[in-house]
Amino acid sequence: MRDLVGTTAQEGEAKCNPKSLARNSRRPEWSRPHGKRHYFLGVVTLILGVIVSFHPSGSLNVIAVLLGILMIISGIFHLIRVFDNSEPHRVWLGIAGLLFIVIGVVLIRHLHLTIGIIGLIIGIVWIVQGLVSLIAGLSGGAREGRAGGSSLASSA
Repeated sequence: MRDLVGTTAQEGEAKCNPKSLARNSRRPEWSRPHGKRHYFLGVVTLILGVIVSFHPSGSLNVIAVLLGILMIISGIFHLIRVFDNSEPHRVWLGIAGLLFIVIGVVLIRHLHLTIGIIGLIIGIVWIVQGLVSLIAGLSGGAREGRAGGSSLASSA
């Protein structure tokens, strides 16, 4: 049934419904204020990855410094988010931001420690990956989508 304006009751409810208005007026993720921060961090991370790829001779020192810089930048963004009244966990964001900045400074000041941590993480990842591949190979072969298509032969 049409009203005086010429719309049905359902069309009128859809126009006045805040949820449907919010859905229709949504902007792309990267154009929102918090999306821009993620976009910026993604671009910075991509640039840092390209730099490391083209300078492999000093890659461990470069990676150590870049990791520290990334931690500091991430900490700054966390601290910026503290001042947004719509953030539900502002105290935790502040604590995490300060910790990221402190850890970033420590990683830059103590490169030998950072290089050791990077080596430890890579070693642990390789151990876990090798164990998963061995278990997948011993359990009768890996299935598509479960163990990443690895087999007993690829873990050796």
